[in-house]
Amino acid sequence: MQIQELRFMTTTDPYDLSFQNWSRCYEWEYVLNVLKSDPFLVTVHNTACGEAGIHKQFHDKLKAIPGKVIYNSDVRTSLINTQFDNFHLCNIIEKPIRKYDCVLCISVLEDFLDYNIVNSTIKNLLEQTEKRLIITCDYPGMPVDWLKTILNEPDREFSTVNILNGSTSIYPQREFTNLNIILLDIIVG
Repeated sequence: MQIQELRFMTTTDPYDLSFQNWSRCYEWEYVLNVLKSDPFLVTVHNTACGEAGIHKQFHDKLKAIPGKVIYNSDVRTSLINTQFDNFHLCNIIEKPIRKYDCVLCISVLEDFLDYNIVNSTIKNLLEQTEKRLIITCDYPGMPVDWLKTILNEPDREFSTVNILNGSTSIYPQREFTNLNIILLDIIVG
């Protein structure tokens, strides 16, 4: 496994203001740029696709990228009758059903709060990834030391920039003053 990116997102990363929800404008824009620029990432699994209207916007933008087949999954049965294309129930903690060229896990891992669950989830996501795995997590919700251990990157350094607050933020009035985004872009090979 070769790690291409393992860093905090910064205010210089591109973002799409149509995603005016939390930090998703940064996270989703990164994913969209990767998928648009790589013609070899054909099958894409959007794990934990979400249920709010903002997630449908991301789904529609993914679906609009030419040459991509997007699969959406979530563990919530309430999403079965949604408007997500190629939707199936899937628990990312469990073993994968199939393999995809690219797997997305956007702002989910920080909700687990258990090292063993995060470890097994990342390993399961890597098992279903043929070429690329993109994970984002909220920090400090996700301990960086866990990621360093799981990915066998103990000496990897992080530079932190808070994208949600301060004079350079699109969210200068947010109540969360110490929230950053971790981006892991892993090329399997």
